[in-house]
Amino acid sequence: MKPFSKDFTETIKFTYIPGEGEEWFPIVEISLVKPTGRRIPLKLLFDTGATQITLRADHEQFCTDVEDAEFDTANGTVRGRVAKNQTIEFLGVATTCDIGLLNLRERVWAGLFGRDCFRSFGFGFWENARELYVTSKP
Repeated sequence: MKPFSKDFTETIKFTYIPGEGEEWFPIVEISLVKPTGRRIPLKLLFDTGATQITLRADHEQFCTDVEDAEFDTANGTVRGRVAKNQTIEFLGVATTCDIGLLNLRERVWAGLFGRDCFRSFGFGFWENARELYVTSKP
């Protein structure tokens, strides 16, 4: 049996955020692409447990086509807003997805980068190396 192997095209170093003890996080940068073509850069926590991109509610100003919605979260069902059919770009690849807008407490990053928007990529990570590995050719 051959050992498992994947080739990754990008390495994203975890980001150190001061706090209690060692605080290293897999932060990725995406762009929210406005209908005018303007790009809003956002730093998001890479979260395999999140279904979609979820942003802090104060980022609603950058979105279009927003409506009320309910979300299933680790803390139960919460009310928020959803921005439908938004274009985001990650590593030069544009995709359209819905973006949740919730009252998130975290202020260090803009929100969570969830599975709906990274399906076209392959990912791996190595906690000890504090690196996230990405390929757009899985």
